[in-house]
Amino acid sequence: MEHDGATVRVRLSGEFDLAEEQRFADAMKPLKRRARGGMLLLDLRGLEFMDSTGLRALVELHTESRQDGFGLGIINGTGVVSRVLRVTGLDAVLPMCDDDYEAGDGDGSRRPRQLTGSAKPR
Repeated sequence: MEHDGATVRVRLSGEFDLAEEQRFADAMKPLKRRARGGMLLLDLRGLEFMDSTGLRALVELHTESRQDGFGLGIINGTGVVSRVLRVTGLDAVLPMCDDDYEAGDGDGSRRPRQLTGSAKPR
């Protein structure tokens, strides 16, 4: 986890499945509070596997971000993680972004540049 001004950056690694669901939920609670009014950037590039449990957690996090007042950016993973997001169509629904930032709204803020269309692994 990194904290850069108004951006909290979280890097996931390993597998995101039923066995990790509670650990993810517990870890996200304080990070979501810290990101309020700013941005939570979730980096999936370190994941080797993600099942429907991980997909559901990402959708729930997206919903919570809109309700709880923080922006969300998801950096797409590679391989099977990218593929499962693409096949389910969630790469077009979730706020996928690349690792580059674009300028904010003149207030010194920065936000992830949103990808257009389907997010593809690099």
